[in-house]
Amino acid sequence: MTIRLAFFVFILLLALSPTLAWCQSVSNVRAGQTEDDQIIVTYDLLGESYQTFEISLLLSRDGGQNFDITPRTVSGDVGKDVKPGRGIKMVWDVLMDVPRLQGSAFVFRVTAVGKQGAQYDRAIASFKEVAKADPLGFDHTRRLADAYAKSKQDSLAALTYEAALKLDATKPDVYGEAGAVYMRLRKWERAADMFEKRYKLDPNATTAYLNYANCNIQLGRIDNARVAFRQAVAQRPQYIPARLSLARCLSQARYKTDSLQTARTEFETVIKLADTSVVKYKNELFDAYTGLAYTYYVEKKYSQTVEALDKALKFKPDDPPAHKFKAQILFLMNRLDEAKQEYQKYLKLNPKDKDATRELEQVVARLKSQ
Repeated sequence: MTIRLAFFVFILLLALSPTLAWCQSVSNVRAGQTEDDQIIVTYDLLGESYQTFEISLLLSRDGGQNFDITPRTVSGDVGKDVKPGRGIKMVWDVLMDVPRLQGSAFVFRVTAVGKQGAQYDRAIASFKEVAKADPLGFDHTRRLADAYAKSKQDSLAALTYEAALKLDATKPDVYGEAGAVYMRLRKWERAADMFEKRYKLDPNATTAYLNYANCNIQLGRIDNARVAFRQAVAQRPQYIPARLSLARCLSQARYKTDSLQTARTEFETVIKLADTSVVKYKNELFDAYTGLAYTYYVEKKYSQTVEALDKALKFKPDDPPAHKFKAQILFLMNRLDEAKQEYQKYLKLNPKDKDATRELEQVVARLKSQ
């Protein structure tokens, strides 16, 4: 079998684990074919000298929509403990893995995941040693902050990011990193301030709007959150997490019917996007259907509520709150036999719920009185 390299299109997608992403990079990927039908993939892996990475190779046959082939008969600079370098290579014995490879738009994905653990301590120690001779400049201060953040030393990370921003206040990504640390510290006010500065410097930073909105929800500033979620949706209309977050925000009980209807529209949009997506958004579909059920419940449209909950439970059949919600709605509808069955399902999942036990007793008593 001959693999025509003209069909191969190479993309570089660096899988950033929670490691030292600031000094990690895969670049300059290229490939060649040997007479023995082997594929040689050569690439540059940039990083600090003390780092090692786990390298993997994936292949798509449909232009990058699905990476459904994982080359296994691969040798060379692949797998665990690969050190940074230029022109390092891996060799894939294609015929051993895929005897008949068919497709029209092949795409390779090379991923590099840095190891956690002692390398953070070594990085921190290294930067501290440098600081003894000269004050750290912006780059080293930022890297030190990253090392603190990745090793979960969040208080030190926050202080060090602040120090980096005093040296250079024009770096939007640093505000984002600092905001993430403040979120973990549950310092919502300061986190919101960081994300606001992030998107003001880079108006296209969708995640900054989302994080800013989430911080404002924690602060009880629902209106600010709603505006930020709308901005994120406007930037990326197909981005399901943004639409789902906006829908949840709009479904808050404090809003009027028009906002509730808008929330329903957003939940329905999430469902449409997720249904047609290549990725299976199981959790998002569940959340969208339960959110949709809530909007119907508020308007006392109980049949539609139950219908939406049934669809939600297809994605998470053993979700206790969904079963309890459905049982309560069925009770309101006087569909007592169904309510009894639903309460029983729920109590099998959560037998310690005394309120649900009492509600079931009420259902049984009413059935007996009929």
